[in-house]
Amino acid sequence: MSKTSADGKPKSQPVVVDELDLVEEMLKKTGCADHNYALHECMFEHRDWRKCQEKVQALKVCMDAFNRVKKPSPSSSSTGT
Repeated sequence: MSKTSADGKPKSQPVVVDELDLVEEMLKKTGCADHNYALHECMFEHRDWRKCQEKVQALKVCMDAFNRVKKPSPSSSSTGT
């Protein structure tokens, strides 16, 4: 079986629903899912990432905050010996 369509172009692979669920679960764990959804809505509405920079920055700030809490700084893990 060929992986091309009748017009000779490669067939696209269908997105596996389980993969999307995994991404959603990871976003929910960060607490940034609402920012991600807002960014997607903005992109759908404007179709131009430059018009969605406020949403991009809000998601970045949220993810940075999550990563700071998740990964303690090296100075806080020292034993002081």
